[in-house]
Amino acid sequence: MKLSAPLRGLLWIPIVFGGRPSWAAEPAAGAVVHSEVWRVSRKKGREIEYFKGHVRYEGADAKLSADEASYDHADQRWKAAGRVRLRRVLSSGDIVDARGDRGSYSQETGSGRLNSQSEVIIKRTPRDGTAPDFASGKALSWRKMGQEGTLSGGVRAWGPRLKAWAHSADYDRAKGSLTLNGGRPVAEKTPWKPGDWRGAVKADRIVATQPPEAGSADRQPQGASWKRLDADGRAVGWIFFPSTKELAPRR
Repeated sequence: MKLSAPLRGLLWIPIVFGGRPSWAAEPAAGAVVHSEVWRVSRKKGREIEYFKGHVRYEGADAKLSADEASYDHADQRWKAAGRVRLRRVLSSGDIVDARGDRGSYSQETGSGRLNSQSEVIIKRTPRDGTAPDFASGKALSWRKMGQEGTLSGGVRAWGPRLKAWAHSADYDRAKGSLTLNGGRPVAEKTPWKPGDWRGAVKADRIVATQPPEAGSADRQPQGASWKRLDADGRAVGWIFFPSTKELAPRR
């Protein structure tokens, strides 16, 4: 069975899906990272910089903080541990925060990972100041300079626009799609404004689509464009569309 319907709002999409993180853009780690302790290790021609104690970086559109971090010049890889927090302002003006226990990022490939013994928490606050959306899981990984990513391990999403549960969620920024897999995922669409529809679906696989606005995948219209929800394999659910009479102004 296949179920399809329009869908509005996937605003919890993670911080990493906005391109190369600004906090890792500088080749000289010591020039951009602040910490209580800094040291450099040089062994067999390999140079690694270590930072410890209130490590932080503040850039034009992104911030990083952690208890400790390191940068391997040979591998061009960053590692951070202990209360890792990433904060990024997208080109749309939305603000995204991600929190975890440990993270890594390859400056060469643009791939990275953020995980936690408890859960990785992601928060996206729309630029218009409306209520934020959240998502959580055990691990967040991204590839292709942040164009593709996966949130895995007991994934759940909640907020005023969409609620969802799954074993994993795969995001493709180029397509503007979010795919929920594993454990018979569930997605619940809540009405975002008067006249908006509501519904819920449970299936073997659910794909929610929010096509990027022309010119930038970050510039998502605030409830202006139609979205789509597809559910495949043993799909069950319901959809409620408000009556047009209920929406007509009273005289």
